[in-house]
Amino acid sequence: MADAIVGVDATARSRSWLAAHALEVYVEDQEWQLATIRKGKKDVQADRIVSHENAALWLRSWGKKRELPAP
Repeated sequence: MADAIVGVDATARSRSWLAAHALEVYVEDQEWQLATIRKGKKDVQADRIVSHENAALWLRSWGKKRELPAP
């Protein structure tokens, strides 16, 4: 894997820089994911949800004469 890291960057960054950058990107992604999950949990608690069945029914109505309103 170390050899693969060296070939990743054509700007001649060091292995340590590439590893640190990869870790930084990973942590940012995890923080975003956890924040999104927390927001979703708050939406569920506040009953701001749409069932799969209602969403699927609405999507199946797209392009038809009697398209359903968004749930």
